[in-house]
Amino acid sequence: MQIIESSNKVRQLIDALQNCNETYSDSQMEDDVFVTEEEDNISLQIKEFGCHLEWKELQKIDGLTLKTNQGVLAGETWDYSERPTYFTAVRNLQGFIEYKLGDEEKAEDFFQLVLDCDPVNINALANMVHMLVGQHRIRESRPFSRRLRAIFLQCGENSGYCRGYPQRARAYADRAHAIRYFEQNKRCFRYMSYVERAATLGKYCQQTPGKEEWFFDHALALYRRDVQMLYLRKVMGEGISDVMQRKIKSGFEKAVRLFYDVIQISRSTAYLSLSWVFIGILLNHDPDQRTLARVFPNDPDVRHMNADDCYQKGLSIDDTHEITTRRVGAEYVKLRRYSEAKCLLDRSLQRLKSWFGHRYRGVLYLSMFEDQRLTDQDLVARLGIRSRTDLLLMAKADFESAQQERRVHADFSDLGRVHFLLGAEKGRAVAKFKKACDSDQDDYFDVLETYRRWAQCIGEDQVEDAADLRRRAEDHRQKLIATPLDTNGDSFSDDFEHYSRSALNGHVRLLTAADFWVASATGRTRHNPMPYRGPIPTGQKKYDFFLSFNERDRIWCLALLSKLETEYKLRGCTEQRDFEVGADQTENIRSFLRESHRCVIVLSPHFVQDGESRAVLREAFRVGFKRDGPYVLPLVLTDCETDKLDSRLQEVQSIHCELGQIRIHHWQNLIRSLRQGKDLTDDRPPILSTILSTIIVLMTLLSITRSDFPLD
Repeated sequence: MQIIESSNKVRQLIDALQNCNETYSDSQMEDDVFVTEEEDNISLQIKEFGCHLEWKELQKIDGLTLKTNQGVLAGETWDYSERPTYFTAVRNLQGFIEYKLGDEEKAEDFFQLVLDCDPVNINALANMVHMLVGQHRIRESRPFSRRLRAIFLQCGENSGYCRGYPQRARAYADRAHAIRYFEQNKRCFRYMSYVERAATLGKYCQQTPGKEEWFFDHALALYRRDVQMLYLRKVMGEGISDVMQRKIKSGFEKAVRLFYDVIQISRSTAYLSLSWVFIGILLNHDPDQRTLARVFPNDPDVRHMNADDCYQKGLSIDDTHEITTRRVGAEYVKLRRYSEAKCLLDRSLQRLKSWFGHRYRGVLYLSMFEDQRLTDQDLVARLGIRSRTDLLLMAKADFESAQQERRVHADFSDLGRVHFLLGAEKGRAVAKFKKACDSDQDDYFDVLETYRRWAQCIGEDQVEDAADLRRRAEDHRQKLIATPLDTNGDSFSDDFEHYSRSALNGHVRLLTAADFWVASATGRTRHNPMPYRGPIPTGQKKYDFFLSFNERDRIWCLALLSKLETEYKLRGCTEQRDFEVGADQTENIRSFLRESHRCVIVLSPHFVQDGESRAVLREAFRVGFKRDGPYVLPLVLTDCETDKLDSRLQEVQSIHCELGQIRIHHWQNLIRSLRQGKDLTDDRPPILSTILSTIIVLMTLLSITRSDFPLD
């Protein structure tokens, strides 16, 4: 229904794109060698945005994997009207697989199928352009290229309505799906930044069909990361830091809010029921510490709900959906509600044979066998099972069925455990444990538990073998601790949620429209600007300022750095650009701080949570102790708990930004503070300099003190 209601809007958008295309006629593309800066920026955006056929994450997939998934995807049937993003993502992925396997004719059919349903699908358009140009069908590629340029041109406009956002969001969600599809059992969530972008843009897309898919996918990614972070907390033991604890807490709260956003906007019973179920699962991950009251303190309908309330809410909406039933069933296993779990898991498998369903039911049987509180009488009374051995045989059958759907290391580990418990199958058990531990998959199972099972299987009397397994387990533990959970994360949402895309009255704007849209392959929108290195006057420091910031605030801070260096000819330095490679980090910090006239600290929640950033702040205060006047100049980019930082920070006056912009008089005072031996009035016309000088004299006569650094 939502798709049909939006059809007229889609047609209007296509008409607008076609009208916009008139500015890009064939003759212009062939003959014009002069292009505007805006057109050049559009070309850069398209190039950096890429497509399936170019994305680096998809370039090293082997032919066997592609061939296997070619068959898997061929069996999937989806309706565009029900799940538009998923439908187009799957079809684009099928086109990519056919292209990589050498059948470009089939690939073109899949990309065209996407465009028949979604004529402004960025990835399908880019895939077509890439493939047709590679086939030297240049003229045929131009209509797709013009349509693509028109979409990106719309995205750069600073209008009140966010034109082009739905197309961008769907393209990001598509990329996240492609990466996730081939990395389903990896802990390093390389797709996280893209699914985050889709959800962020979705918040600005009014009445856009299918945007709940973007929110749900982002929430699901955060749920999976929550599982891994809690496992990492268990692995690290007492070595876990406060920073990681805060990351776990913030990730949980963000995931819950996103699932709740889906509940508010979705009409799909599947999305509604699953969102409630996953909120319950997140609560049950850490039941002693997590409550909805902390996430929704002012919502009387939600704040008192516990995990089981959420499960029941989900089942009340749809108690037949195969994913809802198997997810709740898996949670009931953890809660030892075995009879209810078996009922739900059986129901799920009756509707759809799946790896998840067989795996969860296998875990149910294995858990029941190892639960010493269950007597044989309980098994007969509750489940009609004659003996505990029958439980192992049923678990074995389910794990083997799961392996027919997907070969995952977790099933090898559990099968090894079953063989060991059955007795007389020690060799099979060891082979399964080895296969699980040797796998390059690192998600969905506890590898350290597998090593423990393996050691128990060979027996502690085998001293050397047991010691070797303990050593391997410790090596694996250290590897887990060192593995980042989401590389290429760029906190894309910060750029949209905290910064204004248009100028505020009476403020200095640092970010331009291009900063919000140039999506580079590395996930950031700005590169380090070339430093201004004018002559150093006698008696002055080498640098006018040292700029310290957290990497997640990089886009804004590099815009600040660029403006100070290019427009005001100030000499700045930053760790990321100027530190000496290979030198001791602490010595680098001290050296550059000593050589800087001022130290500008950009404060945000990310800075507060980062131990390394706080170390720079402490060192800056040590250097500033020997300086005259204010040395540490704090800029509060977004509200944060500054009381958790060095107490001396409370004694220093700060500049507070508003949506990423700085009040003009604060900006002028900042420039004045950064200049060495040169007043801001030097850049003014003579008459203005005279007026300002007179005002300063009068203020002095009236004994009015003026701080070198502004009060907020």
